[in-house]
Amino acid sequence: MTIARVRKDPDRPKHIIVTFQIEATGGSGEYQYSCEGMVLSGAARDRQSTRSGAIVESYKVTSSDGQTVEKKFFFAARDFPP
Repeated sequence: MTIARVRKDPDRPKHIIVTFQIEATGGSGEYQYSCEGMVLSGAARDRQSTRSGAIVESYKVTSSDGQTVEKKFFFAARDFPP
């Protein structure tokens, strides 16, 4: 899990949109991604935040052969690139 991009939120002043990129390996190579129980459309996820707030979320990756890994991530505001 990496922070791929941070940009200003055009709809909410003083907020940002953080794009997370999930990097999966192993299994069959075909993956399903989810965050906090919601299925994602791919390996990237946009998340609204503020520059002063931390983000804590659980992500799960399931390969088509049934292998599953779930992990909780913590990103402090200082981890967001300018």
